[in-house]
Amino acid sequence: MSPRQRYGEKLPALHETIEPADIRKLDRVLGRIRKRGSESEFSDIRIWKLSPLGVELVDESNDQNFQKGDSIDLQIVVSGQRSLFEGLIVDVVDRGPEISLLGVRLSSGSGERTTDDDKERRNKTRWICSQEFYPTCIAISPGRYNDYIYFQIRDISADGLRLTCSLRNKFLLQGMVLKLIISLPLVGEANAVVKVSRVGLSTEGGRDFLVIGGEFVNLSENAKSAFAQYLIQFSNVEDLDSLRHQGFLPESVADGVDFYFLKSEQDYRKVLDLRFLAHKLDGNFTGENVRSEDLADIRDASGRILVGKYQDKVVATGRIHFPDVDTPLEQEDYIKWPENLPRRDQIVELGRVCTDPNFRRGDLFSRILQQVVATCIRNERPYVLVVSLPPLLNLYKKLGCVDTGITHEQEFWKGEQHLLIVNGLDVCLGKGVNPLTWNFFYKEPFEYLLQNGMIDVAGMDRVRIVIYKSFSWVSKLLQLFTSYTKR
Repeated sequence: MSPRQRYGEKLPALHETIEPADIRKLDRVLGRIRKRGSESEFSDIRIWKLSPLGVELVDESNDQNFQKGDSIDLQIVVSGQRSLFEGLIVDVVDRGPEISLLGVRLSSGSGERTTDDDKERRNKTRWICSQEFYPTCIAISPGRYNDYIYFQIRDISADGLRLTCSLRNKFLLQGMVLKLIISLPLVGEANAVVKVSRVGLSTEGGRDFLVIGGEFVNLSENAKSAFAQYLIQFSNVEDLDSLRHQGFLPESVADGVDFYFLKSEQDYRKVLDLRFLAHKLDGNFTGENVRSEDLADIRDASGRILVGKYQDKVVATGRIHFPDVDTPLEQEDYIKWPENLPRRDQIVELGRVCTDPNFRRGDLFSRILQQVVATCIRNERPYVLVVSLPPLLNLYKKLGCVDTGITHEQEFWKGEQHLLIVNGLDVCLGKGVNPLTWNFFYKEPFEYLLQNGMIDVAGMDRVRIVIYKSFSWVSKLLQLFTSYTKR
């Protein structure tokens, strides 16, 4: 019987359910040890078996006379990566003239063990990944040639990741640095460098697997944006601000929001609550005793109310009205409609536009406008009529809206209400807007209408679109810069 066979089963509890890797003399796995508190130098020691939870060492010299319960400092080097441990010798097997085995616990696997419903407590906010859409990643295995470790990402924070992988990965040790290539469902790929901060076991569905806590060593702004986009679509993020405060900003908030037209009374109550919250925060009410119910009016029944919902919370809304020749516009309650402006049956009225304050500085407002522009062209009504209070007047003008010069006041609202008109077909073709505005607001509806044969592009319109598309990368950079500087 060889020494390996003789002593290989003496320390099974050290590794729990993990079958440790046998370490041969030619493997690139080295160990150095000393008693803690001593002033002696580290001594080389042979590693016999290794797992993420424990290590079995061969004490061939007996110079330091290691005993069970001794506190030690241990260095383990795997393929050039050095990990440092402070621990206890939990067992010594068959001390004798031939060989002695030292069992050292590297990680408190039992303490890390969790069940399906357990949650780790951490200082930073952690966002739980969707079980239906777990991100995955791969890294080169530090202990084997031409081998890769496949991980699932279970949750994400500004500081790092919680990863899981199979028990076959024996060489994952605390302190190692892993270069991850990450695949985020419906978002794309990202790269990250993480340092292993803890290793443990977890059980899910009756199956054990390794749980790896990884701290970010290097994470680019592009990777942060990719993570944020995944989180806003598939995790338990409460609002955009909670991501932004952690340094994460998704490219599109609206991609994580479900847009549809109002279906239920419950949703209508949420729409009224959002109208009240948004206008209250912006100081748009003249009175102090305004309630959510006061934001309802009779035209809610005849119009189509667009709802943007995020995790059962209404975060964006706007009302669209399709008047006919004989139906007065809403604004005709306050003014006489001039004959030089488009006819009623050529207009889509947009009103009651609101977004949740915690989701602003994203693209929710632009998504509402895109929906309305596409709707008006589909219904062969080229014009959108909007009403703006003074704080948003300049924004609407930048979006290609033309001020009609018509204003009126209502007792309920602070400030004059300005009537503006935008030609939806023109702005989709880039007329009356600059290249950056077109890329941010009107590129998506343009491409949708083009693909569905609802818009023709020829002559100077084609030239203009080609030029405007060349500014798309500038628009994205400007969007990110503006959002981050306003955090």
